[in-house]
Amino acid sequence: MPLKLSESVSAFALIAGAFAGTSCYAQAASGGADPEASTQLKEVVVTAEKRVENVQKVPISISVLKGERLDQNTLENLAAVLATVPSVTTIPSFQAGTAQIVVRGVTASGPLFEGSSTVAYYLDSVPFGMVRSSVTPDPDPFDLQRVEVLRGPQGPLYGATALDGVIRVLTNDPDLSEFDFKARTGVSATEGGGINRGADFAVNVPIVEGKLAARAVVGEDDWSGWINSLQRRHVNDAKLRNYRLKVAARPTDDLSIILSAWHSDNQYGAPQSANDDNQDLAINPQPLSNIFDAYSAKVVYDAHAFSVTSMSSYISYPIVGYLDLSVPGFGVNADLNTRFLSQAFAQEVDLASKDVGPWRWSAGVFYRTDQDRFTQYLNLAPAVLVPGILRYDLADRLNSYAFYGELTRQLFSDRLELTVGLRYSHDGVTTQPLREIPGQSYISLAPTGGPNSATTPRVVLTWHPDQNLSVYASYSQGFRAGLPQSELVTFAAPDIPAAKPDILSNYEIGSKGSLFDHRVTFDAALYHVYWSEPQALLDIVTQHNIISPATVNGTSVSGNGFDGSLTTRLADGLTAGIDFSWNSLHQDFPVYSAGLLLFSKGQRLAFSPEFTGGALLEYAFPLGGSGLLGRLSASANYTSAMAQNELTGGSVLWVEGNSMVNVRTSFTLDTPEHWSVVLFADNLSNDRGTPEIYQPTVPTLDARVRPRTVGVEVNYRYR
Repeated sequence: MPLKLSESVSAFALIAGAFAGTSCYAQAASGGADPEASTQLKEVVVTAEKRVENVQKVPISISVLKGERLDQNTLENLAAVLATVPSVTTIPSFQAGTAQIVVRGVTASGPLFEGSSTVAYYLDSVPFGMVRSSVTPDPDPFDLQRVEVLRGPQGPLYGATALDGVIRVLTNDPDLSEFDFKARTGVSATEGGGINRGADFAVNVPIVEGKLAARAVVGEDDWSGWINSLQRRHVNDAKLRNYRLKVAARPTDDLSIILSAWHSDNQYGAPQSANDDNQDLAINPQPLSNIFDAYSAKVVYDAHAFSVTSMSSYISYPIVGYLDLSVPGFGVNADLNTRFLSQAFAQEVDLASKDVGPWRWSAGVFYRTDQDRFTQYLNLAPAVLVPGILRYDLADRLNSYAFYGELTRQLFSDRLELTVGLRYSHDGVTTQPLREIPGQSYISLAPTGGPNSATTPRVVLTWHPDQNLSVYASYSQGFRAGLPQSELVTFAAPDIPAAKPDILSNYEIGSKGSLFDHRVTFDAALYHVYWSEPQALLDIVTQHNIISPATVNGTSVSGNGFDGSLTTRLADGLTAGIDFSWNSLHQDFPVYSAGLLLFSKGQRLAFSPEFTGGALLEYAFPLGGSGLLGRLSASANYTSAMAQNELTGGSVLWVEGNSMVNVRTSFTLDTPEHWSVVLFADNLSNDRGTPEIYQPTVPTLDARVRPRTVGVEVNYRYR
């Protein structure tokens, strides 16, 4: 199903960042398994800085979602899970099954062909970073090791698109020694819709003990729709298929190799958009699909004093969608066929010192090549089989390389550390029409564009008063590569230059740690953002009323912000958590285009929420003397309203969606061995709002959230 803001149902229930950056949801799980166990919350390990570290020691605002608990979550997709993280918002894309991710209010202009992402997105070591699009895949969150969410610019270590954050989705590696099998299946019902079904399983098989193993994951889900069209009921149904295979080898004690293949195939009957009555007035079918194939090879050599890691990857990511233009508001009998294909290869070599002595260092090189093809046809009166009219057939190409390094030195004692990092990135971006467009014979088929580069620093001073507390002050930068204008834009508006790289600077003070013998953990950060020459979308009307998106630079955006989360073990088996985030990002100057005021001074960005918040209460208790354990959980998540500016009829409208509140509750029964059963209710309050108004003149295109859904899930594990 397409991702919806209010489907971030598990608010703090999946908060990845409660105190030492760990998930309150995960902590409740680990501590809830035995109500007589210690009230201490568990330590969490991450690799955010490309080395293994305790999350409490990492001087970054970071949240962690633990895989064991994600296996028991009842959310539809990973994007719904991410929306529960402080300062993270997932914007529904009209292309179902994809998401546009916003961190701390910093957002791209739009999903497809409207600007690259402001957040870097990784599946293991596979980077998803489109040249001119910000969509990301939305896979099944089953059998993951963890998900790391890094807030703030991460340019020195992660490069372009890490303008204000990084999402790292890390799957479980094969275990070389132990057989493992786990499975889950569930059924639920959606109000106004039908029955939803799904099943996943994962199996780990050691082939040569200690030397060779394989791990396979299979998942299939059938989600009912709840939106009705003129053609049929429940038109926005979905079939989701997910397959993954990993093979690990350890030829010697110092050398490890992991090969991975991941295939995801998501098919949707229609977009998750409708009017207030969940009605879609489309006459023509609107099927949507998004598929990705991701392949990677990771080789790690331990040279004793340091380690060398080579990461190679290839992705193919096609998206196909139809938009019916026959609904009231468009005034034509036609549909718009959009096809997008991204194919990319990446290679990274990273060297990192062992965590011993007063010095730590890491260095690396990175190369990536990407080709994105965007094709669009306008099919008039499909019932009469009128040939389609080509609107776009454009290719963007990226060739990028980078060098980076980071050095940490302990000062005076092991309680004070200074970290300095730097990355130089060189990006060559070109765009090229692949075919002449009817009526647009002036368009050259030659590529346009050229190279641009950026150097992004990071400086951090970290103080560890004791082993359970850290305080840091940091300055860091992130950037996005510049973009050439298409030939359509260049001909219609020759004065519009190529978009320059935009740079985001972040000044931050933060603290994280644990108190009262690890009964309480916290994570808090106060920051100031200055975003220089932010890239923005401007629609240009060319000949024959073809609207082509141009990427232009604004002046500057700035603002302050705060992230905070808290988890506490009140008593054996009783856990509570709360989180809150706020930002004041705004335009520093008015933004005009052709005499029209697009943004006023002090106005917020489009698709940029000001507040997010969440809360969780969970209680685990024994059921008699049988070894059964019950766990009651209730959570809520809030995202403030987002708005966007629409150019309609020669004037600019500022259109605001709804603030979203999602309440979720569940009861879990754990048996002493192997089995658990979860009864759950998502969107308990049945919030029927819309987080995003697609076009004010076409209300049936407003994004909708899944209504109240009640179901049961059964989990089994043998190891």
